[in-house]
Amino acid sequence: MEAAILQFFASLRCPFADAVFSAFSFFGEETFAAAAALILFCFSRREGERAIAATLTAACLTAGIKGAIRRPRPFAAGVVPHATPQGLLAFTADTEAGLSFPSGHAAAAASLLGSLALGCKRIAAALPFALLPLLTACSRLYFGVHYPTDVLAGLALGAGSALLWRLVYARFYDVRLYLLAGALLPLAALIPLSGGEQDLLRTWMLTAGLEAGLLLENLLARPAAGEARRGFFRLLLTAAAAAAVFLPLHRLLPAAPQSGIAYFAAAFAAAGIVPILLKSPPCKQKQLTFRP
Repeated sequence: MEAAILQFFASLRCPFADAVFSAFSFFGEETFAAAAALILFCFSRREGERAIAATLTAACLTAGIKGAIRRPRPFAAGVVPHATPQGLLAFTADTEAGLSFPSGHAAAAASLLGSLALGCKRIAAALPFALLPLLTACSRLYFGVHYPTDVLAGLALGAGSALLWRLVYARFYDVRLYLLAGALLPLAALIPLSGGEQDLLRTWMLTAGLEAGLLLENLLARPAAGEARRGFFRLLLTAAAAAAVFLPLHRLLPAAPQSGIAYFAAAFAAAGIVPILLKSPPCKQKQLTFRP
């Protein structure tokens, strides 16, 4: 059954379809997820935090399961030929190396875009965010890099992460950071079980850096007004700070697991240091005086 579905998608291959499915696949790329989460975080702190937490949770789970199961990709198993499209977005199909179950692209799209869909007040506004993960999943079948069960599992992981953190932020907002810290512990247990899957280590370190930065900001600063001009300035400063920390460390520490330090430091700078520079310290409580 799975082979028949993959062969159907393979029969649709042509230059135009390559471009269309490459565009859909881009919504599951790390580049898109990082950029979208950063923009959202700078303009809407609550929604950005929730989307980032959901995306990183899904990424950790996906990488851990991939390393544990180690299922080869369909094209590597000879089920369908590997598509090699040419064009502007062709890099989204660069999957010469890697594992199949579950689909990281489907999980990333479902967690990030699913978080955005859950944040919409109207169904019409949420519908595009809900449909895009399905199209991303179909693109992975089109390129022959995942089985249908891979993308279904990825969509379930992503949607589950989005729903979980939606519940946390709706009912347990005051302790959300401590719940995220608690979630890091069982996710860390997946690292040795993953069989050396480096994506899991990098994602875990990125999540740990985000958690440390948010805790630091929560301790030393208070939220400021979120006007658009401040959002744009914060976006530029956050991106610059993360790049200034990540690039030299990534070059100096290219080998894993040391390279995870660069991800930790970049997330810590973006989530902790920059907000402290932009926000004022907590207000001192006024002393109450009582008249006799």
